[in-house]
Amino acid sequence: MKRFFAIVLAALMALCGAACGKEEDTDASGRDILRIFIINGNYLEGAKKDSAWELIEEKTSTSLRIEGAVNNADYYTRLSPMLNSGKNMPDVFFSVPSGTDNAYFNWADQKTGILYNIDELLLGRESEFPYLSAVLYSDKYGNIKYDGAHTLIPAPSGNSGWAIYYRGDWLIKIGYYTEDESGNKIARPPQTIEEFEDVCRKFATMDPDGNGKNDTWAMAPQNSMHCLNPLYHAFGTPTDWDINAQGEVSFMYADEHFKDFLGWYAGLYEDGVIYPQCYTLNEAGERKMFEEGKTGIVITNGGEACLWVAKPCEEVFGYGTVVCGPAPVGTANLGQEGSGGFSDWGGWWGGFSITKACSNPDAALRLFDYLLSPEGGMTMNYGIEGVHYDMEDGEVVANIENRQKEPEGTFKTVNDLDGNAVLQGRHRFSGILGGYPVDWDYFDETGIFRCFSDNASLDIRYASLMDVQDELRKEHTTNLLNFTDIPTVIIRKQLIIQDKLSTYALNAFTGRKNLTSDWEAVLAECDSQGMQEVKASLKEAAEAAGILDKLREGV
Repeated sequence: MKRFFAIVLAALMALCGAACGKEEDTDASGRDILRIFIINGNYLEGAKKDSAWELIEEKTSTSLRIEGAVNNADYYTRLSPMLNSGKNMPDVFFSVPSGTDNAYFNWADQKTGILYNIDELLLGRESEFPYLSAVLYSDKYGNIKYDGAHTLIPAPSGNSGWAIYYRGDWLIKIGYYTEDESGNKIARPPQTIEEFEDVCRKFATMDPDGNGKNDTWAMAPQNSMHCLNPLYHAFGTPTDWDINAQGEVSFMYADEHFKDFLGWYAGLYEDGVIYPQCYTLNEAGERKMFEEGKTGIVITNGGEACLWVAKPCEEVFGYGTVVCGPAPVGTANLGQEGSGGFSDWGGWWGGFSITKACSNPDAALRLFDYLLSPEGGMTMNYGIEGVHYDMEDGEVVANIENRQKEPEGTFKTVNDLDGNAVLQGRHRFSGILGGYPVDWDYFDETGIFRCFSDNASLDIRYASLMDVQDELRKEHTTNLLNFTDIPTVIIRKQLIIQDKLSTYALNAFTGRKNLTSDWEAVLAECDSQGMQEVKASLKEAAEAAGILDKLREGV
């Protein structure tokens, strides 16, 4: 009898737990526990919470349990099995859908029941989560859908993170410079695609390092064609998939303008201007060639990437020897006159999804609405205003004394002008728990999303170079920006086509494929993989989303 009552009591307790909220779903203070799996979250597993972390939890009535893995193969190696098996799933996870090897499209499939449809969670409650709703239903981010649903909360970032780095001392040596009032020579990066070619050829032939040997190249581009975007845009190549007012859909690597670019770039390669084994290099290999003084140009990420590109080079060749230039513009003689810019990839990099393992999805909505808010975005990136930083003339001024009171590792150290490490960097949540702070004042004035970023918080010594990059970052965009609101089967075909064409392009400019029969062959292969079906689907979806109407009206 005792055993019977014990069983009944256990059952009643279990039912009460299900009805009242399981003990493990809330912490001792009654806040909803959110288990979040994010890139580099492993550094926060078991970490002591700082006051900014605690403020975020207080404002959102959550208790954050953060875990994850380093941003490489380890990340999805750990994440994917949890989601694919349905065992030990986190409540929220970060991913870059196109980088999951198609797995995200399975997770987002509403028939699998893995991810919440955020549209359903927000329906009729948009005013409760104003910032999250403003992002999800904006012109900029509104078409980031999978299986017809918003399953991803995008992490806002700059529209384009690209930069072109040059050895400034090499530019001066080949005659690309101006002079200041004192007669000091100042490196002048090339402005047009013609000038860019001239610089490339001289870097490869005029002994810019002065060692008396013919052992330098203009570039050693990594084996990823999208890194050459500021060059092929000078030829009129579109950004990604695009559509015009007539409803004609194009893709950058299948465009005739891109073929023109390949012909030109293949000529530089054939003439020995480009490092001959470049197709074997990854990003680190490309940077190493620059650091070792073998090449004079790198096209890669800007911003914090300065610390991976310019800084190692200048540690060898001297501070100030690296400069940045604009995306070269096409001319009447080369490329498409007036065309140019860095690819606009949409102002987001990855995002956050809420899994059905989350017993209280409202907690996740509260968290991300706050992180997207003016206060939350700044707290996540810089700490508590008036405690860890103050704003002066639009810049972040760190309070070092108060930052030193926080647990070790709460704020990142940066280099000052003398190269000394100081505690003036961003909060440890920056870049992993969400995106950069949205400039909501600017959005209210213009209806355009942009992010606030303080380059000195990344590195004081290289902030001026990052500022130059920001000033030079003319964007080349697409009318199908952030457009994933098409059937998953079409997205899969897109990725297959993109891979085939980018592989062909790498082989073409390095002379392993030709620009006549092989070009026609790869286009035919893409047609067999559904190219025309993809174009038709994009046109239909763009029509339904009102994009074509806006183009026809000239909006």
